[in-house]
Amino acid sequence: MRNALMHRLTSSKHHNAFPQRRRQVEPFEHLPLVSEGMSCFTFSSFQGLAIYGNLAQMNFLVSYDIENQVVSFKPTQCS
Repeated sequence: MRNALMHRLTSSKHHNAFPQRRRQVEPFEHLPLVSEGMSCFTFSSFQGLAIYGNLAQMNFLVSYDIENQVVSFKPTQCS
């Protein structure tokens, strides 16, 4: 994956990396395991375009307000 940000795991302990966030960010949403001891961000950017991957959107109802140019994510149970 081009421009992928990989992270080598040193602990399974939850880390509050985004203390100002509005919602709880679960580690598996943005840093799923891709191999033993290695995780990869589920979002990226390329030439000014931000990509929020399908794994990051799991268990969210996604709303697209085209008129106001807003994308909203509502946590939900999709299973």
